[in-house]
Amino acid sequence: MSKKGLMAVIVVLAVLLAGAASAMTMHTEVDNSALEMTVNAGYDGMITYGKAFPVRVTIRNNGEDFEGSLGVNAYVSAKQYDRYEIPVTLPAGAERTYTLAPVIYAKQDTLTAEITKDGEKVCAVNVEPGKTANPSAMLIGVLSTRPQNLNNLSIDRENDTLGRFEQWQTVALTPETFPDDERLMNSFGMIVTDDIDPAALSERQREVLDAWLRRGHILLCGGGAAGLRAVEYFKDDTGLENAGFTTSDSVTAGLQKSIGRAETAGGPAVSLAELTGAEPLAKDAEGRGLVWRSAAGAGRIYTSAFEAGDPVLNAENLMHYYWQQALVNNDSELYNTVLYSGSVDDGDSATFAGSSVPVKASAKMLPALLIAAGMLAAAGLCWVGLKKMNRQKWMWLGLPVLSAVAVICLVMLSGTSEANQPMAVIAENMVQDSNGNFRSYRGISAASPEHGRHSYGMQGEKLRVRNYDYVDFNEEDEGKKQEPTTLRTCYIAGGENALTVESATPWETVNMTCEAESGIQGKIDASIWMEEDGFHAEIVNGTGYKMTGGHVITGYGYVSVPDLEPGEKAEVTLTYRTLADPQNPKYEDGGLYMNEGTDFYSMTCAALDYVENWDGSSEKNPSYARVNMITSAANQLFREKNGNGYTTPETTRFVYTAVPEAVPEIGLTVDGQPVGKMTVFGQLTAGMKYPDIGRTGIVFRAAGMDMPVRVETDETGMPGKDMKQTAGTVYYHTLSETPTFRYDLTGLKAVRIEKLRLTMENYYSSQMKAYALNAATGGWDEIRLNEDIANPENYLDREGNLYLQFRPATQELYADIPTPTITVEGRVKSEE
Repeated sequence: MSKKGLMAVIVVLAVLLAGAASAMTMHTEVDNSALEMTVNAGYDGMITYGKAFPVRVTIRNNGEDFEGSLGVNAYVSAKQYDRYEIPVTLPAGAERTYTLAPVIYAKQDTLTAEITKDGEKVCAVNVEPGKTANPSAMLIGVLSTRPQNLNNLSIDRENDTLGRFEQWQTVALTPETFPDDERLMNSFGMIVTDDIDPAALSERQREVLDAWLRRGHILLCGGGAAGLRAVEYFKDDTGLENAGFTTSDSVTAGLQKSIGRAETAGGPAVSLAELTGAEPLAKDAEGRGLVWRSAAGAGRIYTSAFEAGDPVLNAENLMHYYWQQALVNNDSELYNTVLYSGSVDDGDSATFAGSSVPVKASAKMLPALLIAAGMLAAAGLCWVGLKKMNRQKWMWLGLPVLSAVAVICLVMLSGTSEANQPMAVIAENMVQDSNGNFRSYRGISAASPEHGRHSYGMQGEKLRVRNYDYVDFNEEDEGKKQEPTTLRTCYIAGGENALTVESATPWETVNMTCEAESGIQGKIDASIWMEEDGFHAEIVNGTGYKMTGGHVITGYGYVSVPDLEPGEKAEVTLTYRTLADPQNPKYEDGGLYMNEGTDFYSMTCAALDYVENWDGSSEKNPSYARVNMITSAANQLFREKNGNGYTTPETTRFVYTAVPEAVPEIGLTVDGQPVGKMTVFGQLTAGMKYPDIGRTGIVFRAAGMDMPVRVETDETGMPGKDMKQTAGTVYYHTLSETPTFRYDLTGLKAVRIEKLRLTMENYYSSQMKAYALNAATGGWDEIRLNEDIANPENYLDREGNLYLQFRPATQELYADIPTPTITVEGRVKSEE
């Protein structure tokens, strides 16, 4: 055969081999007569991004006993895919359903479920997901025999009655599809049980529901004749029992009144359960209870005397927004939290704040070079000595002996070297929320001396890889859709919940996250308030661990806290001081600075004496990691309290932070073996209580501490009902709409306000005029930005509300302003 002919054959074979390789790619289906597989993705075909969703796979074994693995492949990028895997054991003739919980960030045209045995694919089925829920929407699980009756709970841009720019998405659930996995359950911000008995759920499902509720979520329990079994199920938390049934035609009027809406006379006749045992949140015209609000751990249960999905009642537009308004009025902090619950990104900033410290194996190159140099020197001396004795021929014996000694030394060095063992650095960010509950956000950097596939586990906790390089198309191929062929990460559920990662090179660092229950028992009790000389704080260490290197950090200053043994208390003060040069600030321990330019991050850097330009070493300065851990923990606390907005005008976070002298042991394994060398450094951060009125009656409220609600105005420009709440996010408001805001200062009705000012960037003063509603005259008084308002007591009405209104000062009607903030100073009124 000629050379040209040989080359042609090689090219043809290469093409055929490439085709054969591509035939067994990610989405190749494999039939197996012994194994039947049915795959259902999502909830009735619906999936979403950024939140775990179920893929339920039913397998029937028509052959012999089978042991293997079930995996679901999901796109990561044009070249890579992730795999979610679970062990499978099926006796002959058995049929079982397995549920996996993938999380995706890229569009999925196809998901593939595979059964493997000994690493070989033996059965594979593809499934195409149906619709995709808006990832910004709060998912509401509806456990009902008639879920379509509760579709009016869904809120989107087209029917956003309250104008709050929030979205709700209902998801129909049954006892068969109800989550029995915590990560799947956490995708829901709210669960509705209506005309169905929760006792029908499995024991595991009930455990997951209970844990989900008590961690801080919302459950709506529908009543009526069909819902009494659910009312009975939750009575240990609610205290409610049924005493009979009745009918009411003033249900809508009672519900309207409970949320501050104008009541409408008459309404549909609605069947009610006569529930007793607690004071209702809403009543009808005859005083019969309609809705009850009960605490369950950090969560809430709202119980209705009527069936939540009553078709007659739900025909009223009121029920489209009633529950949303009720949650805003009665549980605004919790509601803002659950509104964004379910995203696996929750806590990521707190998790990764300290994980930038790299894994650093101590090099053994120098000792190895010294051994080699020693061998060469010994050989040289041996040669010189033998030459003097005219015995050079004996070098054939000396060199092997010297080489053997050098090899023994190198082997001993290698065997005892930490470089032969996997290593890890774990940054544990322990955050205590407003309810006193600790949560650990762990950032893990790990590395192994060998390349290839490695399995990581952490005491059964679910590890995740932080890598969001998600791409739908391969740009190198003119945007043509590619089928990924490279496995990036394999999440193995069950047992140790192992995470398998492919390392291309030795010592390739793998960055992982883990959000877990903290081993810290007890809580930190910390509060801060204003006195004449500045902030006073009290910290009580109610944990079983000594706290070292403590600080109270605010947006205006910081102060060191002495080391606290378990049970000890410390009192510290931040006193007023002035920055000599605000452009080059020098913050001092114990100082309270009201100059412009101060912020929480700067105070944290000063407290930890962090200098950005450190000594130039490749390893991050540990104080840099701690600064990020503290600021990220504070942001986490703020989001939990005020919503998960990306930006906020809030500037006055108060936290106590310290380093526990010892932390509970963290068990990290690589390939089933404990990590050889592991460094753990922890940071504890707890939010501090800040009362409306200080211990001696002084009030101090800085810009951002009071968030306004925008209200509608009538034809005369006077304020009316609430329109939308702006807490948590900086919104901009068009001046042509005459935006009007209400501040709820009901806790300050007994306060003699001494200083009140509207705070906003001076830039906006040329575009608008600001007015405050005078409660005494009923008219609008013009005020100036960032200046004390004269006679501030005139602007707080009997209910403790303050109203501000903005109007354009120029012909530029499309100018806008951000959400305004206020500052308040005062003292409790004397009894005279």
